[in-house]
Amino acid sequence: MAFVIKTWVDRVVEYAGRRKLTNVTTGTEELVDVARSEGTVSKEGDAFNAKNMNNLEQRIHDTFAEVTKVYTDVVVAASNWGTYTATLTGESDIVTEYPYKADITLEGITAEHCAKVSFAPAEIADEVFAPYNNTQSGKIRIYAKSKPIEAITIPTIYAIKKGV
Repeated sequence: MAFVIKTWVDRVVEYAGRRKLTNVTTGTEELVDVARSEGTVSKEGDAFNAKNMNNLEQRIHDTFAEVTKVYTDVVVAASNWGTYTATLTGESDIVTEYPYKADITLEGITAEHCAKVSFAPAEIADEVFAPYNNTQSGKIRIYAKSKPIEAITIPTIYAIKKGV
């Protein structure tokens, strides 16, 4: 689930320091204006207001966007598939079982991402595609036992920066 930005709004009232006091014994009420009397302020601190909270929301959103990527309905053309020479981490262990690879260009993905490729149920049942992948700068590499004869659509690819 993506982070959703909340827009904070300052509360605006007519009498910010006004309080109603009720005597619990008699039930009488009295309106009073309360003023801060904190003595010497040794450090002012940050205000709890809409401007500061909206800035925080934006920074959290930007961090999630940098760390987490979600790609949907990714189409991989049949022409993208080909054989390969094992050059990436772990490829020498799988090249015999999964001799075909396809590089999928994805904006924002890096080698620092760890990806979960969620194939369509029918493709999972066929066990044609490897249960692992490699992320690289600008692309993700997936593997297959046989070369697909037509385009496939991957419903979802999730990518999260490693170490986060």
